[in-house]
Amino acid sequence: DNILNLVKEHVGDIISQNSDVPEEKKGQAVEATTHAIKSGLLDNISGLTGLFTGNGDSSIINKVENVVSNTLTSKVGLSAVTASSIASSVVPTIINAISGKIQDPNDKGFNLESVIGALTGGKDGGLLNKIEGFFGIGK
Repeated sequence: DNILNLVKEHVGDIISQNSDVPEEKKGQAVEATTHAIKSGLLDNISGLTGLFTGNGDSSIINKVENVVSNTLTSKVGLSAVTASSIASSVVPTIINAISGKIQDPNDKGFNLESVIGALTGGKDGGLLNKIEGFFGIGK
């Protein structure tokens, strides 16, 4: 819940300030963007460990931005320019916010395992251990 609330907070702020998003579509845009970010991260789950710990492949950000942009265009009906603008603003902001919380030793509510668990619905089945093992990270 912490992760999705963090995403919605940042997404909501960015979309509410975007004058190119019609007022009646802002709620739908926030929900679609939040879902698209989660989906985009899940599609690239093997790279998340490194990305959130500052050692990852930044191309994942571009992939997630494309998912968000396409979702806003197809499901909310925003123009490609507006959707791309939102995606390029929201995705790096979210990644940086999550990374900052994961790397903050004083923030006990966020760690890599909880983030992966939140994204996968808690059904990772040891996925985090597999990812950490693959990249030689962690334990």
